[in-house]
Amino acid sequence: MLVAIGGAITFGVAILRTDGATAPRLAGWLLVLALPIGVPVAAAFTAYVMGDFADPWAGPLVFLGLAWIVLGQHARRTLTGESTQSMAESA
Repeated sequence: MLVAIGGAITFGVAILRTDGATAPRLAGWLLVLALPIGVPVAAAFTAYVMGDFADPWAGPLVFLGLAWIVLGQHARRTLTGESTQSMAESA
């Protein structure tokens, strides 16, 4: 699990170093901040709700999942040629 988190942080930093047209910056920030925000949030939530400290890896996985959703939507828009303006107009 730590290797996956390390890879996600490295990939997030690489995304943040590229221009905004290549990959969305939101996905990069979610990948980078998954561990430092996810573990304390998961630990605090499980301690508050269940009264006991549980597995802390659920928190980072939520952020990693959201990052991959953002990257997947960006890839779909890029492959189909949709722009963000056409997505906003259709909604």
